[in-house]
Amino acid sequence: MADLRTDYTDAVWTGKKKYVIENNGDGTSSITDVTVYDNYEKSFFGASDANAINEAINAKLDKVILKDITIQSSSWNEDSDLFKAPLSIEDLTAKTKVDINTTAEIVKTMMENGIYAIYIENDNGTAKAVAIGNKPAENITLSVSLMEVQ
Repeated sequence: MADLRTDYTDAVWTGKKKYVIENNGDGTSSITDVTVYDNYEKSFFGASDANAINEAINAKLDKVILKDITIQSSSWNEDSDLFKAPLSIEDLTAKTKVDINTTAEIVKTMMENGIYAIYIENDNGTAKAVAIGNKPAENITLSVSLMEVQ
């Protein structure tokens, strides 16, 4: 994938913008901008730019992997003021970003059990769930998104 442009500038002009209005001879007119601009070439954003951005976004979206993982209540271990549980996540690498896709049901269950937050650490390709608050007393199934980052 080619790099996206990052050299856009605003078009700059001095004084008022200038236009020429021409009679087309059929009852209509054409308006032509004759203002003298600086940086005009780098100020244009067109369809090719939008397409390049959309292609880059689509390429990233195609690389997102969705998975459901279940954390067994017996796998949590206390570590300082936190509770940690080792996870086995297929497709996880050292450069995988792991996001939890939560639901109202999961948040409600966590709140009822005194769990303030759960997040996932990726330590060079080894995942751990981390709970803040109480130790989870029930098995928890989470939907996660995996995406490779640079």
